Amino acid sequence: MNHDNEDRENLRSVYGVIGTLHSTIIATRFAVAGLYMAALAFLASALPVDPGKALLPGTAIGALGMALTLALWILEIRNLCLLENLEDRGRSIESELKVSEELGLFWLMLKQPEGPRVPFIRWRLPYTHNSKAKEVITYIFTHSFGLSMIYFLGIAFWGWVLFRVR
Repeated sequence: MNHDNEDRENLRSVYGVIGTLHSTIIATRFAVAGLYMAALAFLASALPVDPGKALLPGTAIGALGMALTLALWILEIRNLCLLENLEDRGRSIESELKVSEELGLFWLMLKQPEGPRVPFIRWRLPYTHNSKAKEVITYIFTHSFGLSMIYFLGIAFWGWVLFRVR
């Protein structure tokens, strides 16, 4: 598609907005996850040790924790959808502006992670020629998978609280 200078400038402006919004959503995801962990600790510390002296029963605290976890996981899923849409549009604009795949931020993110490193030992996981194995490795070593695991484990914890703690 051929654009005159005004169209190209508009595309650059939209690209800048997409990049800013993308960064904002990513920062928000991690801020929410951090606040969730603090809320999880706060609620867990309120679980009754002696049910006779508790201000709230364990089931009420468990229900509150479960509701909070589900609400934040739904927000995480929605943010992930927004990020995917922004990334698709960002790549589209990079193509229209003829930004090479090596230089374009959104094209680069499509290729990440490149052989993730295992924490502490800095050993890089090798990619095999098996594309399914590579797909699984790149899926597991993502922020989205990690954040989803936090919320999934939160649901498991609060489910346990609901059914085991009185």
